[in-house]
Order: sequence, then C-alpha cells, then structure tokens
Amino acid sequence: MLLSEIFKDAPAVLIKNLMSDSRKKTQRGLFFCLKGMTFDGHKFIDQAIENGAVAIVYSDPLPDKQEGITYIQVKDVLATLNQVANTFYLKPSSQLDVYGVTGTNGKSTVATLIHYFNSQFTTSGYIGTIGIEIGDKKQPALLTTPDIIDLQRTLSEMVKDSVSTVALEVSSIGLEQHRVDAIDFNVAIFTNLTHDHLDYHGTMDNYFRAKAKLFELLDTEGLAIVNLDDAYAQGIIDYSNAPVCTYGIESEADFIIDDIELSAKGTSFSLTNHKTEEKITIETNLVAQFNVMNLTAA
Repeated sequence: MLLSEIFKDAPAVLIKNLMSDSRKKTQRGLFFCLKGMTFDGHKFIDQAIENGAVAIVYSDPLPDKQEGITYIQVKDVLATLNQVANTFYLKPSSQLDVYGVTGTNGKSTVATLIHYFNSQFTTSGYIGTIGIEIGDKKQPALLTTPDIIDLQRTLSEMVKDSVSTVALEVSSIGLEQHRVDAIDFNVAIFTNLTHDHLDYHGTMDNYFRAKAKLFELLDTEGLAIVNLDDAYAQGIIDYSNAPVCTYGIESEADFIIDDIELSAKGTSFSLTNHKTEEKITIETNLVAQFNVMNLTAA
C-alpha cells in the first residue's frame, strides 16, 4: 500500500509492513512512535530505520530527521495506529462476525465454547489465552489480546482463509491500551468482575471502567450479553450502546438458570426465557456451577 493511500498529501512511498517495535526487522516499514508507561518510541526512531522503516509517524518535535525517510506528524500516534492498521489490513473485522468476551473469570472457556459452537456450522476463528486458531490451524499467542498490528493482521489472515466468525478474548489491559478500538464487534459478553489486575489498574473502579469500554465499542446493531448476578452488571448495561440480553441464577434475568444438577460425570440445568416462559434442559460433560454460567453465556 502507498503512504499516499493512508495519509492525505503524503508522498507515494511503498509501505509493506506496519511496525511499533523498533527491534523487529522488516521491509519497507511504517513505524509508529508509541508511548508507554516505561518507553517512548520517539527515542527509537534510528533503530527502527536501521531495521527497515522507510516512514515514521510521530507526535513530539524531533531534533533531526534522516534523508530519504518520510515523516508524518500527528496529534495522537496511538489513535492513528488504530485507524491505519484497520485500513492497511482492509478492515477485516467488518468482514467477520466478532464475539468479544471480557471478565475476570471465564473468558477463555466462553470464547472457546463460542468457537466450538460456531465451528459446527461455519469456519470459525479464536484469539485468546490458549492461542490463535484459524479454522484448523493453531498458533501460540503472546498476549490474551494481541497488540493492534498483530490483531489486525491475524483478523486479515482469517478473512483470507474464509473464516466467518471469530471469538476474541478481550482483556482489561488490552482495552485500557486501546488495542481493540478499531474492531467492529457484533457481540460483547461480560462474565464477571472480581479483584484481579489491581497491580495494573490500581482500583476496582478503574478495572471496571476498562472492562466497560468493550460495551461502548458496540453500536446499536450489536448485542451485549451480561451476567446479571454480578455486582457490576448494571454498570456494564449502562455503558452499552447496544441492546442487552441478561442471564443469571439469582436474578430476574432475560434467561434464568435453574434446576442445576451437578455430578462427577457432568451437569444438567434448565434455561428459561423470562418473557416467553419457554424452558429448555441442557446437559453437558462440563462440571461445576461456574461452567453452567460459562455455557449459558456462550
């Protein structure tokens, strides 16, 4: 893709790769000077150029510039990266049905179940703690929610491999670091919120607000699925831009779980539609009550 196709009034420089890590070698890269808690990408521009960058996206004034390199100054490098990565990889999430799952516990199980259920009817993908699955192909994942470039690249690979649905684990840290801001979510699922990751977020309120960002990313055509038994459920519902469907055991949810029978061999339970009073019985090899909640969410 030409740089002029990405930025208005930019020269027609050929860009083959996007990069935010100056240490990684690439060919004809577009380097984004991101800032983190302990680093500043502006300090590593020379290294990025040595490793293949031919253009630089930056925000802070630069003391000097190298000849033969194109420099693009923007107000917000992170927001620009989200937009550019989405464009560079041809907006892959808009070509997929994307199920985002967030919560302290149950993310991996719920996302895996969604991937399994969808794979019975179509070619499905999964991105999360367990790894990355593109149809029958599996690869390891370094992060629960990959960084912006890796995530868009992976979704693009899924589109090329005729994947139609993807289950994506969305961590609070991934949300806080804006890794999924450009993802077009169809469904967002909230499992629960308990004390965890406070070393990063500092307070439960900050942790909650990070989780809630997923539901702000939904549009009115999406769907939010929320565990109404959780103390933070109403807060999540208040943040949602999409219609909300709730489930729970102890609450008057849209789908009410009861008649739970647990054994070493498996579990059975009933699920009742609160509006229609239609009731179904579900049997599964999964054990423990928390998996009743996970299965219902999926």
